[in-house]
Amino acid sequence: MLKSPLILQRTFSVSYLVLFSLALVFFAVNAKSQYLWEDSKSVSDSELNLKQFDPSWDQDDLIVLKNSKSQVIGLFEVQEKSRRVLKLLSMRSDNLPQAKDSFQEFDLQGESEPFKGTAFLWKYSRLGKKDRDLFKPLYTQGMIIGETAQTLQKGEKLLSVLGDFAFGVHPAVSVSTSFSGFLIGSANLKIKTRAYQGEHQTFAVGIRAAQDNKSSEKLMNIEFLWDSILSDTLVAHSSLSAAVISFDEADEVAALKSYGSSSIQTGYEILLSNWSRILVGPSFNVESNAFGGYLGFVKIYDDLHLQLSLTSNNIRELKYSTKEGYLVFVEAYWRW
Repeated sequence: MLKSPLILQRTFSVSYLVLFSLALVFFAVNAKSQYLWEDSKSVSDSELNLKQFDPSWDQDDLIVLKNSKSQVIGLFEVQEKSRRVLKLLSMRSDNLPQAKDSFQEFDLQGESEPFKGTAFLWKYSRLGKKDRDLFKPLYTQGMIIGETAQTLQKGEKLLSVLGDFAFGVHPAVSVSTSFSGFLIGSANLKIKTRAYQGEHQTFAVGIRAAQDNKSSEKLMNIEFLWDSILSDTLVAHSSLSAAVISFDEADEVAALKSYGSSSIQTGYEILLSNWSRILVGPSFNVESNAFGGYLGFVKIYDDLHLQLSLTSNNIRELKYSTKEGYLVFVEAYWRW
């Protein structure tokens, strides 16, 4: 017996209602919860309490506050998970939080790249050796430009195709050497210690000892390194290298920083939105009494860093030379 049109219509209506309800339940279960600024309240000058809290957030996890343009404007850490309290670490002064700004965990090891390049994330950030190199401040600007004031994490390693190797023995102490130097008879070792790290400033001291491969003379340099976060996309790197013990032909290898010659250098690291870096700045070599400079580009692919650099020890000498002139350098190194 055929069902009447009215019964069929009611059957289809109930079926559609059931399917629609199931779809709502599915999306409700699978939708990613948002934790908004408007749902937070101030507990103190540096603490916030959230009405909702992601159960996957653990004590001391880093949490970022993002605006509608996916820009990070605040950095927090989980202070008390049981009370849903976040502690403010740093907040951008040029971008006040709005009601629909959202909190989310800063995934330092994830494959995605949800955050645009910004030095703001380096303030107070506890980056570990397993975190992506993409998010880390530079340990070095390359063999011929020189190092920064940053150190490697304990157990973290860096190796370049030119034979430079560095190892983190402590979060504030790194040791390094050049294997290629040993191959040509120049034993060498460097120790770099981070003396101070604040929200914007980092200071480090380095000591390099080596032996000249030609005369067997000893040489020693002391370096004073200073990094300063000037804005979200601009970091200044300054260094003073003093040759405490030098050798007669130190000016012949003036292109190698802290290798028997004294120099003063200050420059800038420009952080692009994809976390690539542009390096640029002037330098002054004491032995040759000449002004030089550098220009570099660094592309980071997780553990692999590729760098193209143009440097000069004397901008007036238009020739290719490690003593006075220009050098073009291509480097690759791994950090893991």
